Amino acid sequence: MKFAIFNSSVLLVNLLMAIMLGAFVQPSYADNAITVDASMENKVISFTISNGHDSSAIYTFIATIYGHKHYSKIAETPFGWTAGTVRYQAVMWMTKSYPVEPGATQDGFGIEVRQQGDYTVRWSVMDKTSQPIAWGIINIDE
Repeated sequence: MKFAIFNSSVLLVNLLMAIMLGAFVQPSYADNAITVDASMENKVISFTISNGHDSSAIYTFIATIYGHKHYSKIAETPFGWTAGTVRYQAVMWMTKSYPVEPGATQDGFGIEVRQQGDYTVRWSVMDKTSQPIAWGIINIDE
């Protein structure tokens, strides 16, 4: 029970950080060579995270779609990661044991949207201490 309350508290704090970061996102931040790619197929937006060799391990991935309330559910979650949402605007995946290590790539993050179309997705990734280490914007053009 204590573990569930702790996880809920951590999730809530990180989701609030995601919302706050959304207002300050710049088009790209890649000093540490972290990239996030996205593609859409059959109303599922899939994400792939590539971590740079000189970066910290990634323990949290947040994606937000502002101006749209069109995603309906989390469609994919990598093994060892947990996911949560905030009112169809922010999605967050977290792990304690299976981070994206420096020099590695992780896929399997996905959200299902209610309609096909063009989307602007803001993303951020965090290290083990929940500090943002990279963020950016992806435009998905159908």
